[in-house]
Amino acid sequence: MGKLIQLNKNVLESYIQAGYNSRKICELLHIGKSTLFKNLKQFGLSFSDHKWFDIYKFDTIDSEEKAYWLGFLFADGYVCGYHNQLEVSLKSDDIDHLLKFKTFLEDKRDDSIIKISKVNLNDKQFERCRYIVGDKHFHEELINKGCIPNKSLILKFPDINIFKSEELVFDFIRGYIDGDGCLTISSGRPYIYVDGSKDFLTGLMDFIPEFKIVPNRNKNHCTIRANTKDSLEIYKKLYSNSTIYLDRKYNKFAPFCKEREQGNNGES
Repeated sequence: MGKLIQLNKNVLESYIQAGYNSRKICELLHIGKSTLFKNLKQFGLSFSDHKWFDIYKFDTIDSEEKAYWLGFLFADGYVCGYHNQLEVSLKSDDIDHLLKFKTFLEDKRDDSIIKISKVNLNDKQFERCRYIVGDKHFHEELINKGCIPNKSLILKFPDINIFKSEELVFDFIRGYIDGDGCLTISSGRPYIYVDGSKDFLTGLMDFIPEFKIVPNRNKNHCTIRANTKDSLEIYKKLYSNSTIYLDRKYNKFAPFCKEREQGNNGES
């Protein structure tokens, strides 16, 4: 039996606290996994003892940011059913939004943890940015709040009791629309479209009745739509005093709404 290669405990601990996984540490120290885990055992260290992000972030939904990001994950988060992981993939143009999410989670790892890669979709190639975090408690809390695995056709609107105040529901909805909504301008007029499961969107419309369901043959999936006048009302509900949103959509939508709002005020 070979002699154990003795590693520096402080170095190992600093790597774990920085969020490096076993593969990365082995690469940095030029060792095999067997050597790494024998040293971890000897020093009483464990990857699970050092979390590189706030795993308790969604335990209580008591702030605008928590409500917004929960809504965004309901739309664009992939909660893995068996690896305790959350993955968020966006088109590469929206990498700044993933960086905002990473900051929100207080992730201590370097920004390079967000990977950009090429994917093929409908015979076209796109660039995406992808961010992954993993933790059992964090994973379970998302599921407890209603952000479940394989959710596209069975997602339900969350129990409003998870929100500390009802106002946070609108931050949650803004997050969802940033993920699965489309804000368009046609002939100088704003329109909003939102996709999702029928159960989820029906719950959403309890808070924003200005939306109307677009006829769809799929009984489990539907689209809701708001015309120009209703879009202005929705804008007020979702963006008044808001501080977190997807910049690309906000910058496209907000100027038209503000201009029309000012025009209406001038007529009165």
